[in-house]
Amino acid sequence: AEYGKVVKLATALLKVPHLTKDIDVETRFYMGFAQLREKKAGYAMQTFTKLAEKFPDTQRGEQAIGIAVVTLGKPLYAHGKDNPTIQKLYVTALKVLLDKYPNTKLARLSTYDYAAYLRERDEYQQAVKAYDKVPENHPAYLSARYERLACLGAIWAQAPVEQKAVLATSLLRGVDDFNRLVSARLSRLSPARKKEIREDLANALLLNASVYIETTHQPRKAQKVIDEVTRRFSDLTELTPRITGLKIRIFQKQNKYDQAEAALKQYMRQAPT
Repeated sequence: AEYGKVVKLATALLKVPHLTKDIDVETRFYMGFAQLREKKAGYAMQTFTKLAEKFPDTQRGEQAIGIAVVTLGKPLYAHGKDNPTIQKLYVTALKVLLDKYPNTKLARLSTYDYAAYLRERDEYQQAVKAYDKVPENHPAYLSARYERLACLGAIWAQAPVEQKAVLATSLLRGVDDFNRLVSARLSRLSPARKKEIREDLANALLLNASVYIETTHQPRKAQKVIDEVTRRFSDLTELTPRITGLKIRIFQKQNKYDQAEAALKQYMRQAPT
């Protein structure tokens, strides 16, 4: 009840004309804190975000955006990704952070979160641009480079035929760059992280195979990539369905429908039940 009174008092005070900057800032901050204690996370997040947006030159503004993004935004979004209200609150806070506080450590770390948000929303063009802003020293830099490729792959897959060739060239170049990057950094990673990035690299290489099959019409190159992935990543059995699908697609492109059917039947026999 006491925190509710604080919110009402703060709301009334913010309507008073010609408030000094210090009073405005402190009123908004304690209003957000009271809403937080009332367990009204959405309202608190909105209050802290507005404070941060309006007063980026204050210490309270930086504190407020940290609370909005880290304390409130990430947990809310993790449990409510499909809720439009939560989506809007979260992305608004991220944008304020990146636009108004770009030189803070939190903003640098959150470049990846914003790009991942765009990818989850299938906003692939914007996601590619956002992934390009993830700094090289970011803990998730390798993941960002792969997920950027995945977005390019989605754009390529959805593009009209007349645009696919240009997109394919960009995608092939990006996969080659990612392959070199991973080769240079893989040995420094923890075992768990190494497995994750190896799987990303394998999937990136298989993107190349898809391009060779569907756009450049080079089934031999596609098969060479598939053979390389099979050899280099034989321990990653989760790749088997995708590899099988690509092999079948090669047979289909070559009008070898009997072999395509045989490959599918063999996979079905070997697949775990």
